[in-house]
Amino acid sequence: MGRERMASGANALVVDESTVRTARLRVLLSCTGVERVNRGVETFFASAFGALRKSERIMVRLLKGSGSAGADENVAWTVCRDSTVARMVGRATSRSGYAVEQWSSVPSVLREIRFFRPQVLYTSEANLLFALYRLRPLLGLKCVLAYSNGAPLRPPFERMDVVHQVSPYHRDLAIAAGESPERHIFVPYGFDIPGQYRALHALEKSSLRRKLGLPEERRIVLSVGWVAAEHKRMDYLVREVAALGTQRPFVVILGKIGPESEEIKKLASELLGEDGHSIRSVRPEEVGQYYRAADVFALASLKEGFGRVFVEAMVEGLPVIAHRDPVIQYVVGGQGRLIDMGCPGELAKALREEIPGSPEKRWRDMRERFSWERLLPEYERMFEVFAGHSMWRHVPHTSREHAAAMPNH
Repeated sequence: MGRERMASGANALVVDESTVRTARLRVLLSCTGVERVNRGVETFFASAFGALRKSERIMVRLLKGSGSAGADENVAWTVCRDSTVARMVGRATSRSGYAVEQWSSVPSVLREIRFFRPQVLYTSEANLLFALYRLRPLLGLKCVLAYSNGAPLRPPFERMDVVHQVSPYHRDLAIAAGESPERHIFVPYGFDIPGQYRALHALEKSSLRRKLGLPEERRIVLSVGWVAAEHKRMDYLVREVAALGTQRPFVVILGKIGPESEEIKKLASELLGEDGHSIRSVRPEEVGQYYRAADVFALASLKEGFGRVFVEAMVEGLPVIAHRDPVIQYVVGGQGRLIDMGCPGELAKALREEIPGSPEKRWRDMRERFSWERLLPEYERMFEVFAGHSMWRHVPHTSREHAAAMPNH
């Protein structure tokens, strides 16, 4: 059977094919934010579910937090992270509303495990995974607990069996900290990317801008992310564009709008004027129109777990300006401009300059590296390796005999 290398690069995991199961594997995806929150993690899980359903090697099921049940998917009962109850419990336990939402999903997850009998439970929700890990000896849970490190944790990776690393940087970090390479597999996020690139003609772009209520003649800078100063640093973006003076471009910010967004709205009104910006929250399926209508994409965050928005922008041919960070550099590659976004004036300077590269080349690079067409076989292989992983090496020795005697729920 021989040996095979998972993913490319120096840190690829070498596995013996003879240890991997050949039967179709059952994988349960659990993400309470799907159809509730439109962050990168939730977008990925919805996309991964669609891609894995086409696999002949994986039988997949999705447990989500909202929407309606359908073929191979179900809705978990949860306490919504933004609810009063979640905030109250979060304050009482010194945890976030999101942690409370994850805890509340445990009964639904256990029900799905009993119904579907997955060999691998796959999630990016660490608090859910920690709870299941504690319950495993009592309930005899025999599925491998796999964590997708998209909203990245740092080592040590305890209370989980295996880890899907979505960037080489975080995998290297884990191994350097003494983590076993056998537990960590690097495969980047997958994306639905069309097989052909089609640029908008000038008249089509003007028509699209009219439809979206955007200026037809001005240059447009687009940013997509949480509308807040924290993490996405939308305040830095606003100040940098304002520094360009009267010839500055029009700014469009798309993302979640909440109480913390008021600061950004006020700042943009003061520095850019009401006719110089637009801050909106739109449905996920509408975001692509804004990428196509814009001239340049910029995001001021200094750290990203992956940065799906960079790929989304470049798939539409947009030039990207981002912070020089190892993860972002891996995603953007040589198709964007990386600068020090921690330094005032750097983004303003980059916006004055031409960004090299062609729209079609950006699309092609993203498709060759991140399309599901390219990555689905690697995900299939990753889950096969995960399913062959011995969970018992991570279960306390005193609990093993008890757990082995329990039925598989």
